[in-house]
Amino acid sequence: MRDTTRPGIFGDLGGRLLILVLVSLLLFAMQRSGQFQGIRAVLARVASPVQWRMMVETNRFADSLGEARRNRAALAEAGTLAAANEILSAENAVLREALAENERLREQLAYGTANPRFTFQGAHVIGRGLGFDPQDLQESLVIDAGRNRGLAVGMPVITPVGLVGRVSAVTDRTARVLLLLDQRSSVSALLQNSRVSGQIEGVAGGGLEMVFITAADPIIPGELAVTSRLGGTLPQGIPIGVVQELVLASGTSALRAVIEPVVDFQRLESVMVLTDFELEGNGANGGSGDNGSDRP
Repeated sequence: MRDTTRPGIFGDLGGRLLILVLVSLLLFAMQRSGQFQGIRAVLARVASPVQWRMMVETNRFADSLGEARRNRAALAEAGTLAAANEILSAENAVLREALAENERLREQLAYGTANPRFTFQGAHVIGRGLGFDPQDLQESLVIDAGRNRGLAVGMPVITPVGLVGRVSAVTDRTARVLLLLDQRSSVSALLQNSRVSGQIEGVAGGGLEMVFITAADPIIPGELAVTSRLGGTLPQGIPIGVVQELVLASGTSALRAVIEPVVDFQRLESVMVLTDFELEGNGANGGSGDNGSDRP
């Protein structure tokens, strides 16, 4: 059986070309007659809001892109400033330490000028608490000077404020300082106002007490205790502490004077070791050798 179906008008190429020609002629005629201008106006009105919206969105995108770029630049600048601030902070810390060290050296120089009878070696504190032997639980410091700087056992250790203790052990480049606060420490002392003499000893808990005094001694709370030349082991007049109160010794009628140290032992960073000194009053020298009076 033959197929009797004929192709539609839009089914072949010829039909499509015919339509294209007719539409072109129609548009040409409308343009000649002026009718095309109305259609163009209508199309413009329809397209105008779309174009406006596209322009708005395009500007908004451009603004967002610019803001993002500015934010990145600001972050980069902030990072640079933060890095610069860290460098400045580190430099300031180094400068502050240098100034503090310079101030300590000035204080030591001023002390030496005011006390020409003393010869001393400055040293830094490099350890605290325990001595060289872990079983030796002493109130002590380790300093960065030893035999290489002329130090010997028994030499007094001071600051411009007052007495710290005495050298108790020495190596080639370090030394241990037994503090006044240690219970094995004992030094001859004199109360400046009342002129009462006694021994100042370290007590449990890190305090100081003056012993070998009696109720008849005219001791006044608040007066300063200084080192005494008795025994010939220390120069006289180095501040030790201030009398806080008088208490009865347990089980006896003897008195003890509670002494508040003038030195802040918790904040010691540097000290001076008296390697040679004149015992004020008799012209004798001290400071060389083991002449300490620490209790056994």
